[in-house]
Amino acid sequence: MSLVRNMKPLINCLINGTSYKESGKSISIEGDRNEQILFFKIDGCYIDSSSSRKCDLLVIYSDSEWRFIILVELKGKKIKDAIEQFEQTINNPRFRYIFDKNSCNSCDKNKKCRRVFVIVHGGGISCGTDLKGKIKKKYGFYLELVSNSCNLREIIRRYKK
Repeated sequence: MSLVRNMKPLINCLINGTSYKESGKSISIEGDRNEQILFFKIDGCYIDSSSSRKCDLLVIYSDSEWRFIILVELKGKKIKDAIEQFEQTINNPRFRYIFDKNSCNSCDKNKKCRRVFVIVHGGGISCGTDLKGKIKKKYGFYLELVSNSCNLREIIRRYKK
């Protein structure tokens, strides 16, 4: 019961605006009137527990044709830690419905729904297609690595094609 009392609703973790910066790394997107873009702080807000590792942000993007669920981790150079945080976030009971591979079936049939995990890192790291393939096959997420600063518009444009 005490766990439930300490949980914040997701709406309480909404970030004002469409950008976020931490430890010299940043992520942002400029929206237009035909888009809805929401940034939610996960680490230290929605999941405020030191007992589990979690991603920094959840970004929800929607326009008239597309929907994106984007998890973001702002990380130094340890990709292994970022992957572990991603896995613990999507397996957290608070996120099961949001990230369930089957919850977007209606979107998937029309190829209009994408799930992307973005690691914004300090440079000097890379990952092979094996890791990207594993994340896609096992969790239904595309994996993107971006150095220091990420404009989500570029990633969204790439996956709309």
